[in-house]
Order: sequence, then structure tokens, then C-alpha cells
Amino acid sequence: MQTEVILKVQIRFFHSSHCAFCPGAKRILQEVVEEGQLDQFVEIEYIKIDDKPEMAFELGIMALPAILVGPGGNEQMFVGLPDREQLKSAISTYLFGGMGAEA
Repeated sequence: MQTEVILKVQIRFFHSSHCAFCPGAKRILQEVVEEGQLDQFVEIEYIKIDDKPEMAFELGIMALPAILVGPGGNEQMFVGLPDREQLKSAISTYLFGGMGAEA
């Protein structure tokens, strides 16, 4: 039996320059990663939908901020200000639960 080694958990953070809640959600995400000492285990991509509206449309994102945790097609989505514990749990699930993307 082969064991998959997870090197990075992919996190995509969708935001807009006109979003009032996006700065708070970004701060929560960064604090969760820092407090959990997960910096070396996560890869965060910040996507400004003003520049890439088609990407948000394809993923069915209808409100901001939106945070997708996990590999494409199997991610968990948080919309609005995320709950810290739920966000931490989602990251841990992909990191330690055997799911994730190899870098």
C-alpha cells in the first residue's frame, strides 16, 4: 500500500476591491495559518475577481469573500467571514486526512 505525502494544501481566496468583508476574511485566514504554524503546509492564491470574473463564475461563486480549501473539484468553500475553527478543521482535514495536492 502506497502512502500519499501531502506537501501543500491549496487555498484560493476570492476577493474584490469593493468588498467590505474581504479584508477581515483575509486577516482571519492569515491568522489561522500563522497560529496553527501551517505556513509551510499551505499555498494561498489570492484571486481578485475584478480581474478574473470568469474563474469565479466557473466555480459558482456568487458572493464574496469566498475561500476554497483543498484540491480542485474536491474543495470546501467558505463564503463571508469564515469561522476560525471550521477553517482550521478544513485545512487539517486535507492536510492530515489523506487528501490534498502534491506540490
